[in-house]
Parts: sequence; C-alpha cells; structure tokens
Amino acid sequence: MHYVKQLFFSIFFISILSFASCTESKAARDTVTVFDKNDVKILEISNQDGLDYISDLIGNSTENIVENEENAIMLFNEVSKDAIVSYKYIFKHIRDDGKTTTVTFNVYENYPYITMKNIHFIPSMTWELSKEDNKKLQNPKDL
Repeated sequence: MHYVKQLFFSIFFISILSFASCTESKAARDTVTVFDKNDVKILEISNQDGLDYISDLIGNSTENIVENEENAIMLFNEVSKDAIVSYKYIFKHIRDDGKTTTVTFNVYENYPYITMKNIHFIPSMTWELSKEDNKKLQNPKDL
C-alpha cells in the first residue's frame, strides 16, 4: 500500500510540475482560465509569472495531503453532493506536437476542497486546502 501511495504522489506531482516548468518560449502556449460558478470567464492568465504563481499555489496545496492521512484517503473520493463550485481553474497546455492537454481544478464555496479532473489515467482527486490557499483560490481576481 505504501508503494502505491508513493507511486501515485509521484505521478501527481509530475503532472502539476509540468505546468510550472514551461520555458519562456512556451509561455504563450500555456494558459489558466478561471470561470465563476455561473461558468462565466472572469480571468485568463498567460504570462509566465502568473502561470508560475498559480501552479505553485495549487502544487503547494498538496502539502496538506502528505501531512494528513485522512486527506490521502480522500483523494479517491468524490466531494459531497451539496458542494457548490465557486470557481473552475482550467490549465491548458499546447504541446510541441500541437495536441492540447487540459486539467481542470474546481474549488467550492461551501467546502475548503479542490478537485482535479481530466488527467489521463488518473481519476478525479479531491483534497482539503489550507485556509490560506482556499482564501486565495476563492479570490482569483486578486491573483
């Protein structure tokens, strides 16, 4: 079981870091688009500093998973049915071969959780955010 967890976290972190490791020349091909709960586009980030910031923010939020065994278990669970999506962060990367990779993160107005979706071969994952990370993700215009 420990090996499976370790493998899972390795795959997860590589996926997250792939967005943060873009070179300057590729920055124009990467975007993070933020939609509100009404699915209205409110923000698009395409500059390298902005991409690095949001990638680091979400990547660092996973520290809470490692610190808390219950959070590691929750990764494979669905968020409660009464959860209301407050913001959807869509990471889009256009690869050198022209194909697009998209990863979606949902944050909720009534739970301090984030759900990652659309990673190939990895199911949707949900984990608890720290108060600080949740506050930042609940205020995307301040990013």
